[in-house]
Amino acid sequence: MLPAATDRRPTLPTISVTRPPVVSYWTGYAPAIAGGAELDNLLSPLDGHLLHLFLEVSAGGVTVVDLAAETTAGTSTIAALSRANTRVYAVAGQTSDPGSVAAALMAYKQEHAGQSTAFETISENDPPAVATAPAGLIVLVDARAGNVAATIERWLTARPEAVILILGVGLVGASESLEAILQTCGSSSGRRLWLARELAESLAASRLAIVSLAGRTAAATAVTRVAGLFSGNVSFVDLLWGMNRQAISSAGADRMALEQHGNAAPLIHELNTLKRQMARLNSEASLEKLAELTSMVHDRDQHIREIQSSFGYRLLGRTKRLRRLVAPDNGVIHRTWLYWRRNGTIALLRRPFGYKPKPAI
Repeated sequence: MLPAATDRRPTLPTISVTRPPVVSYWTGYAPAIAGGAELDNLLSPLDGHLLHLFLEVSAGGVTVVDLAAETTAGTSTIAALSRANTRVYAVAGQTSDPGSVAAALMAYKQEHAGQSTAFETISENDPPAVATAPAGLIVLVDARAGNVAATIERWLTARPEAVILILGVGLVGASESLEAILQTCGSSSGRRLWLARELAESLAASRLAIVSLAGRTAAATAVTRVAGLFSGNVSFVDLLWGMNRQAISSAGADRMALEQHGNAAPLIHELNTLKRQMARLNSEASLEKLAELTSMVHDRDQHIREIQSSFGYRLLGRTKRLRRLVAPDNGVIHRTWLYWRRNGTIALLRRPFGYKPKPAI
């Protein structure tokens, strides 16, 4: 067996693996601090999954500084914790406040002490452990918190090897934070910006952005690997449309929906009437064309019969019969006549006696 067939490569988790911890945290700890917000609005399943995949494809140990913990009610921290060999520092306020994100994260940590919960809650002005963190630093930022451009400049100046993942990036022309990011990451700024929704068709709903210093191969490699997971040889939208059409066609859903609709009976009757009218028109058109062709054939036959019954035609026929009796084909008289017709009288008088002309072609 080929080695490639037995090669057990590590597989990346799917969204059905990365989403349940976030939902579990949200259900048990976050409602009191969410302020009535919806989970999908704070951290969509797609962006949470992309966040986890980006951490997974990053080599070695990773240190995550979650500046978005307050804005996402701690859900971004939980999404980052799903990767092994990762330490997360969540900027989430004071744990002494029962209604704070820090308190909810600490309660989740105590409840899931046996799992990969290597994280600490720190304040934004107290990052001593972060300053000495090893290489592999990833900073989570939420564009909805504002002042994202200054955050990018501050962290990339202090830690040039850092990669910044920005959540909640809005649409072009409708997001002030995106405009600020584009200005900060211009072509001459020395920074590189990727929008996840531009990496593949299936990521069009993503609101995640990645920023690093230009020329950092680690960030570019991670982005390329994540994009490759959602790219293929076929168009995602066309494939999805084709599968839906095939499923609808095989199930007869179009016909079923039409028949069950309240106005279906009159509509079906009208469609059937139109079909019968079209069939009748096609049949009538075919009959008219057939009658026209029959009339043309009849006229041609009549014209031929008129020619055959004329005096000149009968005289010509009798002349031909008389010629065959007097001068049979290939006889001397017939060959002489052919030679005279082809070469003229002078050539006929000059030809040697007994000359046999070639048959006419």
